[in-house]
Amino acid sequence: KGVTFFKGKLITRIGKYSYSIFLIHPLVITLILLVFSLAGISPNHLASVLFMYALVYISSCYIASWIWRSIEQPAMKLGK
Repeated sequence: KGVTFFKGKLITRIGKYSYSIFLIHPLVITLILLVFSLAGISPNHLASVLFMYALVYISSCYIASWIWRSIEQPAMKLGK
């Protein structure tokens, strides 16, 4: 039986990309804060903070999936 929440496609995919997400998210946060600053958007309001969190999460997952497909997966195949 077990907990079926952790067997879902989304959770499984996030788990597969988790190391890349861990590595890339500080850079994504820095870049998004820079863009917000240049655009004059203050992260002092709840709406802008929530938007920033969503943007960081989505961007980190997207970049991490690209890193996994283009670097990690080929590297794992070389190790076999």
